[in-house]
Amino acid sequence: MWTVLGPVQVWRPYYVCPSGHTGQFPAKGELDIENTEFSPGVRRLQAIAGPEAPFDHGREPLKVLAGLEVTTQSGEREAEAMGADSAQREPEEIPQALPLDLPVVVGPPLPILCKWRAQASRQ
Repeated sequence: MWTVLGPVQVWRPYYVCPSGHTGQFPAKGELDIENTEFSPGVRRLQAIAGPEAPFDHGREPLKVLAGLEVTTQSGEREAEAMGADSAQREPEEIPQALPLDLPVVVGPPLPILCKWRAQASRQ
């Protein structure tokens, strides 16, 4: 497993269903490392470097800044996956961000306290 701080080994329990004989690693889902060799932090770095065209140019900053040696293909794959995830969540998140409850102005405007500033702003 690669993290932004370097390679690590992840030890986790493996559970087997006695009737179906299928296994699972529950910790992988909790750590967001299922079906990948990269931590969420590394995947974010790859997604940032991914839009570089071609991705091969984005590999150099990852190597210099984080010491990560990633292949062009894995970087492109992670960038596409992050983009697809963002596109999937976008319809749910945009409506939540758009409604603005701004205060309604009720009452007379405030008096001008300094005439010099009022005249300067008109010029």
